[in-house]
Amino acid sequence: MRHPSHADGGRRTDWKNLRLLVFGTDDQFRFLVRQTFRKLAVGDIVSYGIASDTIELARRGTDLAIVDLTGSPDEALAVIGWLRGNAPAQVPILVVASAALKGAVDRARALGIEGMLPKPVSGHELTLRVADTLAAPIRMAAPAAIHDRGKPNHVRAVPPQPVPEPVVAVAPPPPSPPAPTAPPPTPVSLSPRPAPVVIPPARQTRIGAGGSAAAPLRRISGGTLSEDDLVALPTRPSGRLGDDDLAPPPFDAEAEAARRRAERRKQAWQDALAAAGHVVRVGGDVARFDLSAVIAEHAKWLETSGAEGQRANVSNRDLAGADLTDVILPQASFRETDLSDACLARARLDGSDFRRAILSAADLGGANLGVAALRHARLDLSNLEGAVLRGCDLSGAVLSRARLAGADLKGAIMIGADLTNADLSKVENLTQTQVEKTLCNLDTRLPPGLNRPPGRE
Repeated sequence: MRHPSHADGGRRTDWKNLRLLVFGTDDQFRFLVRQTFRKLAVGDIVSYGIASDTIELARRGTDLAIVDLTGSPDEALAVIGWLRGNAPAQVPILVVASAALKGAVDRARALGIEGMLPKPVSGHELTLRVADTLAAPIRMAAPAAIHDRGKPNHVRAVPPQPVPEPVVAVAPPPPSPPAPTAPPPTPVSLSPRPAPVVIPPARQTRIGAGGSAAAPLRRISGGTLSEDDLVALPTRPSGRLGDDDLAPPPFDAEAEAARRRAERRKQAWQDALAAAGHVVRVGGDVARFDLSAVIAEHAKWLETSGAEGQRANVSNRDLAGADLTDVILPQASFRETDLSDACLARARLDGSDFRRAILSAADLGGANLGVAALRHARLDLSNLEGAVLRGCDLSGAVLSRARLAGADLKGAIMIGADLTNADLSKVENLTQTQVEKTLCNLDTRLPPGLNRPPGRE
């Protein structure tokens, strides 16, 4: 690790008073950014993987934003668009993207960014680019300004020929009647009365090289429209768009199929619980403890980086059977809390403390438990299908008969974890090195290519 005075190329950046905003769905990249700048004692680092949470936290202001386009380019572009439309215009934005995302990078340049780093990127390179951007932020040119630039024309331009004005031809007046003559001495027979002359309507003609051609009749100049000529359109009293004005979202067959698969897996898990004779229990603190107030205070604590609100701490409480579906409680404390039979599906619990917590038969499907502390936690009979367990500490945790299909275990610490009767055949990013330090039996199901540790069955 370089000395802080040399990490930024000798620019002497004031890291202690710097406020960084990081957005990206790649947990490893956000972890790299946090570790890199925490070593430089940066004043504040706000890092999230959900666009709505990032936008809410960006309202407090930031000195520089780092946006990762990998994973969800649309959400990343939404964050950039919000920063350019609501945050001060001078806030520099650095974009990180792979070579395959050239289209998304062009859209980001159109919104306005100060730099782009190819992915993967090292911490040292990221530090230098941040220091350079803070010292001299220069907006990258939009791709339209490059592609639409006209080529020089060395041919002398020919002045346009004047277009002759249209000439309106009016029909000649009718011939005047002949002058009366004196009657001859012989009997005179009166001539028949001339037929009335019909004046044809005037026709518009254009004089050209080939003569004249007929054109449609022109409106008499000076005419005006009245209210009777206007078509009445229905107007909405409020003048705002309603739900009926929005087009229905397109049908996503892949998402619907994934939802149905998740429902079938959850039903199979519930059937297995019933077959095992498991009885759902409701804890005593569920009714008398106001969880909604704790969640609201924790959200305020996150938004203000601890200046307001209070971090959620429900340690040593009996919250069995509590409904915490889709809750946002990162970095909360659930130490030694009884959460058996609780529903924590799709909850954000990354970085939370679950040491020695009881999560038996809990529904954690799709939950984010990245870098969470689950040391010696009881997760037997739990549903962890699709959960994010990257970098979490599962040392000594009990995962007996747990369901883990689709769970991401990359970098998870599993020393002494009990995997007896657990189904890990469809987990992601599990390595043999992790399995070697676990407790397995003959009923433990592992992914293809991995073997149970010898002498630990």
